[in-house]
Amino acid sequence: MSESANIIIGKGKLPFVFLLEDSIDADGQPINSKVIELASNNGELLVGLFLKQQVKNDHRSINIHIEDINGELAYSEFLIIFERQATRNQSLNEFFFVDEKWDFEKIATFSSDLINKFIDAYKLIHKHKKDWIPYVTKNRLSPWSIHIFNKEKEKIAGINTLDFRGTGESLANRLSDVDLKQLKELSKRSGVSVDPALKFIQEANRYKLTGDYVSCIIFLAFSIEKWIFREVRYRLEEIGKTQDEIDNDLIKEDKRYIDRYEAIKIVTGNKNFKNMESFKNFEKNVTNLRDEIAHRDRIFISKDMVELAIDSTNKFRTDILPVIWNK
Repeated sequence: MSESANIIIGKGKLPFVFLLEDSIDADGQPINSKVIELASNNGELLVGLFLKQQVKNDHRSINIHIEDINGELAYSEFLIIFERQATRNQSLNEFFFVDEKWDFEKIATFSSDLINKFIDAYKLIHKHKKDWIPYVTKNRLSPWSIHIFNKEKEKIAGINTLDFRGTGESLANRLSDVDLKQLKELSKRSGVSVDPALKFIQEANRYKLTGDYVSCIIFLAFSIEKWIFREVRYRLEEIGKTQDEIDNDLIKEDKRYIDRYEAIKIVTGNKNFKNMESFKNFEKNVTNLRDEIAHRDRIFISKDMVELAIDSTNKFRTDILPVIWNK
């Protein structure tokens, strides 16, 4: 068991600035009188956020007076400091010491979630004039520096550089000759149209790779809905229906589409597919999760939950396709 921790200090960069007075001094130390307090774990942790506007080196000669929406000119340094509640017996180890080691990734993820709550509050105060500010993930705040101290303020653990921006793909990797030829053919076309279902899958994958797991789940659910309606349309075309007839089947009088499972029933005549194990897993791991995000203010989605959702989606799509096509 590690020595008991009283303070954790995380440091990183935000790709934008808040219109707030700096709360980090010229030496990089927090100005405690200007702390932004963040609520966490029902008050079990004391968390303070400190910010400092910075102008990038190649623009220091420019006198900047306006916000930079792209983060190309200015950014914010931040310190996020966790302290153990003096009135409680828990140490920070109980939150972040996992499997006999400090979980620095969990600290970065937890910090990112708290900063997003502050971003929400900042947008609300500005009456949504700041809705252009993106939500952040541990990836976007990289590189991190995280250090852990005991009650005597002696460092007991730490990491100077923790970076989540890499994809694991080497810059030396190249397309095969076959894929390169196909890419060149596609790029020569006057308009490359991406199927909406595929587009949503691409968005889900993008959010997964950037660590925005909430958005990944939402777009994964969108993708299966688009895919179901696409396949049902193709099936109805295959059996000889006109586009007007298909629209009459799929679109209600108020111009809204029918439920996706009602759409499947049009070509199957029943909803027996709901007895499939893959359908039940899809509902549990994707649909229900999406509904919790939309209606119950669920915030935390783990990487494991995303992996399970993607696996459930793929298995359901594999199983339902021959049902739709009666094969």
